[in-house]
Amino acid sequence: MSNNALMVSQRDLWQLVDAAFDLIHPEVHGHHQQVGYLAYHMARALNLPISHQFLTLQSAYLHDIGGAVKGQDISLIEIENISRRVAHASADILADFPVFNAISVIVRHCQTPYRETRQLQVPPLHFPMLDISNLPEEISGIVEKVADITLQDPLFLSNLIHLADDVVLMIKPDTPILNQVDKIIQAVQKGAGDSYAPQAVRALASLAGDECIWLELVYSTDRIVEELIMDRKVNLDAIKQVAKLIGMIIDFRSPFTAMHSAGVAASARSLARLAGMNEQECDMMEIAGSLHDLGKIRTPSEILEKPGKLTPEEFNVMKEHAFFSDLLLSCVGGFNEIREWAALHHEKLNGKGYPYHMKDGEIPFGSQIMAVADVFSAITEDRPYRKGMAEERVKSILQENAERGELSKLITDLLIANFDAVNTARDHASREAGKRYFRAMQKTN
Repeated sequence: MSNNALMVSQRDLWQLVDAAFDLIHPEVHGHHQQVGYLAYHMARALNLPISHQFLTLQSAYLHDIGGAVKGQDISLIEIENISRRVAHASADILADFPVFNAISVIVRHCQTPYRETRQLQVPPLHFPMLDISNLPEEISGIVEKVADITLQDPLFLSNLIHLADDVVLMIKPDTPILNQVDKIIQAVQKGAGDSYAPQAVRALASLAGDECIWLELVYSTDRIVEELIMDRKVNLDAIKQVAKLIGMIIDFRSPFTAMHSAGVAASARSLARLAGMNEQECDMMEIAGSLHDLGKIRTPSEILEKPGKLTPEEFNVMKEHAFFSDLLLSCVGGFNEIREWAALHHEKLNGKGYPYHMKDGEIPFGSQIMAVADVFSAITEDRPYRKGMAEERVKSILQENAERGELSKLITDLLIANFDAVNTARDHASREAGKRYFRAMQKTN
């Protein structure tokens, strides 16, 4: 492969996050879109710096991400009933990733009333990771390009999201939106200075006569990522962090999978290094490991969490996930190799894998690494219904798979020869993921 640094579009990555959350929680996802859209337009009405407008949008998009730990069956109303706990869980998850640090600070208090935020001491926020150096042409001439952005009052953006969240919840689906606007504004104005920052309320009121904003809010916020997220390039480190976050969204649906993607990513990276891949390829393998089960977002929980053997009908449903991983990852420009390495991890060298039934010579080397990493992680990690297998049993199963022509013998032998190193990497990553999961569970219970 080329040694050129991997760079992908921020818009493509956000669309991937968007698609992931939509497949888990369509109702919550639509709510996030509306909250993000309205909060962004309030920030814009206030003439906040463009960087702050986009930070508000992105924070609103992720403000309920902690709700993912409750599984796909939780409703929007149930999340809203524990909204402050979910906000804190979301903030804790995001705080583990430097690229989301600024968002974490804002999300933590996005369900806190204005009067309470005035008692909090939050220092000015610096977010160099969110620089605006590659703005669209139509606005690049009017915005000073900066490398380090400072937000003096992070909690004001939190309150914009709080207000937008409440407004969206006030909207009645069975009444034309333009007939609701005045009543919504009047209701919100009663909370100015108490629940909401007076400046935020004034910003909302200034939008009252803009019919297009309210109509788009109700009928077309699915365009929000494409139209409002800046199409700038994201570097490899940021891609790894976003991929890890998406992997957490995938896994946190269930305690049965809470640590799996993290373990696969670490195992695959370790095996890639042992196999002689360069540093960028190892990073790409880690990204692919984080995303390899992306398609499982569509798999029903009762199948994911079944402790016994799946029926043939259930296994057919399970098989779909590899295809949908392929489909979703194909939407990210520059991800061709990552997509292959991630999505083809159930192909087998003897042609008996799925969904494409590729054979030895057709399956990319990175995909063969991922296949070994996936099986290895699945049988060594602890699950609620069983403990991970002991070393000798793991080695025996891997060797049996290789002898049947299902896994690469070269990579299997490489793992067995370096078992302690690979297992230590997997175990550390799995434990860290487990800590995040159970911390979030405690926050939302």
